[in-house]
Amino acid sequence: MPGSVIGNQMDFGYPGQASRHGDEVSRTRPVAAGTDNVYFGNPVVINADGSCQLFGASNVAADFGGIAMRKVKSAVVYPYQNFGYYSEKEPCDILERGGISAICAWGTPTVGGVVYVRIGVTEGKSPDGAKIGDLGAAAEGTPVAGANTYTISTNAAASDKITFGGVTLTAGTDFEVGASAAATAADLAAAFNANAALSAIYTFDAVAAVIHVTERHAGGGNTPGTMTVGDGGTAVITAGTATASAPGNTVPLVDVVWSSGMDARNVAELTMKTRQGV
Repeated sequence: MPGSVIGNQMDFGYPGQASRHGDEVSRTRPVAAGTDNVYFGNPVVINADGSCQLFGASNVAADFGGIAMRKVKSAVVYPYQNFGYYSEKEPCDILERGGISAICAWGTPTVGGVVYVRIGVTEGKSPDGAKIGDLGAAAEGTPVAGANTYTISTNAAASDKITFGGVTLTAGTDFEVGASAAATAADLAAAFNANAALSAIYTFDAVAAVIHVTERHAGGGNTPGTMTVGDGGTAVITAGTATASAPGNTVPLVDVVWSSGMDARNVAELTMKTRQGV
């Protein structure tokens, strides 16, 4: 074989093909009746009835349920069999955690780079052929980060329980009670930042006695909610006026990153670091 035909770089597989084994979590769900075909490698959302469908224009990052996997299926159309898909009511295999190959429709993926899902198309700005549900490697449009402030007007006391985003921290155990509300605000912000689940979504900063909470990936649909003090608590915390999270044409997925470059077919590997859709 002539040396000129021996490749020196391997492709990154086929869209929807699981690329790593050993940390692969998947589920099978029916494609919702009356919805579009779900192609191998497409992002999906999970409906309340347990069915799935393509990630759409009205969805936010929290709706992401995984990537449709490439499986052996009987061909229903001949000869067009280049891209397999699941049609309505068919069982769809979905990777919820692990590595998988997918088409990067725009941008240049880098290891550790954010994975975006397209929810809008703007003529003259979006790439030719752009479609809702495409995956890409760059933000498009001007997303707005959700944000809010929380003012501690009365300092906390030991054993006060403060809850934000489903996470409850106990004063004196999970964070220190400072000599002033400002000191406690700094300790509480640091404790929330140390929580892996919350810090994947928000950043927490204290300025005097005010905790500033900002969405880590602008436009992800994570407008900060309430920060409450448990019954009988001493602390008084007042929320400001929230800035609502608003996407551009793309939504950044949480804990989902590109884990390779891109081959000549625009296929790259992405990794879901935590389980999605549960």
